[in-house]
Amino acid sequence: MRALVELLRVPDRPTALVCSNDMTAIGVMREAYDPGIKIPTDMSVVGFDDIRLAQFMIPPLTTVQMSQKELAQIAFALC
Repeated sequence: MRALVELLRVPDRPTALVCSNDMTAIGVMREAYDPGIKIPTDMSVVGFDDIRLAQFMIPPLTTVQMSQKELAQIAFALC
């Protein structure tokens, strides 16, 4: 949320943000509400985790879903 406040101060505002997890993306969406930034019209927001709460956001959060098992297998294979 604090990062969005800083990004809104730059002259050339971003039109999209990719967040490291859904809770961060939800925080960005909340922070965008006060200055009247419309998601996804003014700014696209993408999360990562596909937590259940994402589907209840208005508008629904775009999120990346990845199997924890698959992620663990990939991480293990890289070691």
